[in-house]
Amino acid sequence: MRCGVRAKSSGSAGFVLPLVMVTALVLLLSGLALQAMALQSLAQQRVQWQLAQQRDAEISAAMKDAIDLNGALD
Repeated sequence: MRCGVRAKSSGSAGFVLPLVMVTALVLLLSGLALQAMALQSLAQQRVQWQLAQQRDAEISAAMKDAIDLNGALD
């Protein structure tokens, strides 16, 4: 008499490990995609901040020139 242990059919044997590996790969790739998007966003924010800083410096220089010109006219 058998102890209730059945032999697995060759068609369904070993599907868990490939499924886990594919799932891990999908999670890894989605994490890398999210990280790339975050880094791209950070780079865009840095460029916008530098442009705003440059505009502010130009406005400050123009205001200083206007004050100097106004002082020279007085």
